[in-house]
Amino acid sequence: MISTMNYSAPFRLIAVVLVSVLLVVVATPARAEAIEALTIVAIAGLALAGIVLIAYLVIANVEGDKRAGAGRVIWVACTGDDCTTAPAAVEAALAAAPAPVMGSQGP
Repeated sequence: MISTMNYSAPFRLIAVVLVSVLLVVVATPARAEAIEALTIVAIAGLALAGIVLIAYLVIANVEGDKRAGAGRVIWVACTGDDCTTAPAAVEAALAAAPAPVMGSQGP
């Protein structure tokens, strides 16, 4: 069975002491320590790498629409003096087709 709270003087004193110690521990500033040079260089390197990565992603996003698409012309077919352009679909069809077998030629 749960008993009622005891508000006697010794328990009040213990509570006040515990609260006082807790406030002193929380309010006391931490000891200042020097940061090593290697730690400073590591933090600066990580910051620089983050800036470079963000800049690369921003530039790639702006310049990203310049890839070869399905409707773009990607190569030129020339026969003599007449040169024509071929779309990417033609190049894909030619790349998927098997190469012709050439016979050996004798002298």
